[in-house]
Amino acid sequence: MSTECRGVIFFDLTQLIGRVTLSTPDGIGRVELAYAQHLLDKYPDQVRFVFASRRLVQIIPQKVAIRYIEQIDFAWKMEDCDSHELSDKIAAFLQVDRAALRNGASPQRSHRNRRLFMIANLLMTLALQSVRRRNLAKFSASPSQNAYINVSNSSVSSNWLAHWLARSPSVSCIMLVHDIIPITNPEFTLPQAAARHLRYIQRVAETADTIIANSAYTYDCLKEYAVKASLKLPRVKVALLGVHNDFVASRPPVSVKTPYFVFISTIEPRKNHTMLLLVWQRLVAKLGAAAPKLILIGRRGWEKGDGHPFVGPLLLDLLERSDALREHVMECSNVPDRLLIKLLTGARAALFPSHVEGFGLPLAEALSLGVPVICSALPPFHEIAGDIPEYVDPLAGRGWVRVITEYSEPDSPKRLAQINRMQTFKPPRMSDHLAALDSILAEAGVVDLPGEVRSERNAAMAITANSASVPHSPGLPLHPGPEIRSLERRRQQLH
Repeated sequence: MSTECRGVIFFDLTQLIGRVTLSTPDGIGRVELAYAQHLLDKYPDQVRFVFASRRLVQIIPQKVAIRYIEQIDFAWKMEDCDSHELSDKIAAFLQVDRAALRNGASPQRSHRNRRLFMIANLLMTLALQSVRRRNLAKFSASPSQNAYINVSNSSVSSNWLAHWLARSPSVSCIMLVHDIIPITNPEFTLPQAAARHLRYIQRVAETADTIIANSAYTYDCLKEYAVKASLKLPRVKVALLGVHNDFVASRPPVSVKTPYFVFISTIEPRKNHTMLLLVWQRLVAKLGAAAPKLILIGRRGWEKGDGHPFVGPLLLDLLERSDALREHVMECSNVPDRLLIKLLTGARAALFPSHVEGFGLPLAEALSLGVPVICSALPPFHEIAGDIPEYVDPLAGRGWVRVITEYSEPDSPKRLAQINRMQTFKPPRMSDHLAALDSILAEAGVVDLPGEVRSERNAAMAITANSASVPHSPGLPLHPGPEIRSLERRRQQLH
């Protein structure tokens, strides 16, 4: 494909920019970074990065965007003095030598990493203030097919963006949907979150040409909701999110005397922390000092605004005031991947007692490292792991006490049986998910299919478009069936 014929791939970087204050990535941030790096690696001459507000969408200067992506990746991978201090606290909690959890990076270098990250953020801020307001409009009727990609819901409320996509038949819109839990299970979210997600799914259905669902379960939920809401969905492609290479390589486990378990999750109602902490109270009452330990890895999800009214005082009291749990439960956040991997490999099992999930990347990461999993019997967990994990009802507290006690034993038959079942586990890989994205871009005419000649595809597109007998504006390219249906839908939105 000649340079002049290449379309532009606009990747929305808005939410990743908003995560600049995080010293470690959350789930969506990790996915957004993987997309950005993949597009830069495979389509360096075509990808451009955008930042969207409610009334404006801006193209970020390329050098600044690349520098920002490099620095946020660097900062998330490296450790600072805070992570060294956290490693030492966890080592004391588990009663192991702190050298077993440290990586040896000097605090001075860690401070330098943080300064570089702050400088990159400053450059990004200055760049966003200097870009022109209407630098996307020229692509609305481009002779080449372009694409806009969004893997979070950060920019979907942008009226300017929706209007631009509606008037841009030469731009294919691709959106990744992680879940619709605020719609299917509003009891686990704030009221405003449910209303916001309803508007989000409505706009995704109206503007997207292709929706990528992170699991078949998410797709099923989307279809069911679309029927109830009389909502017409565009094409939906299921592509499981995958684990990073760091979580696939085999690693020796951390040697500890005290058995412990880990729970990796933001602390919020649907994750079921309250039940698990009550289980641990019962374990301590039953086993005393011999009770296993629990490490909660994740941020508190309600520490913004006035708090989370659905968390309730019980969870807070268990986390902060329970004498019985103080010596057996540790809460920590901002855990870098290197330390997370070490904690996983030394654990008796990873726990996931959630009430509902759209996917389960930490579960896949644990199994990829050869760590047993005890989890709720949720459809996406079955989709990832089949019959490998130990499934327990999320409301069955006594069942969790029993299984955790069994897995705590030095030569637990149940644990050994799951390790044997893990021999058949094939972890979903992020490279496979990104290959699905490449396929979507090729089908939309933005990039070439492997081995395909550009002129041959253009001829096929013209034949398909002419046979569809759909009117088109002079100067606009003709597109195959799916693009024409998208154009018709967008025109209907404008009128």
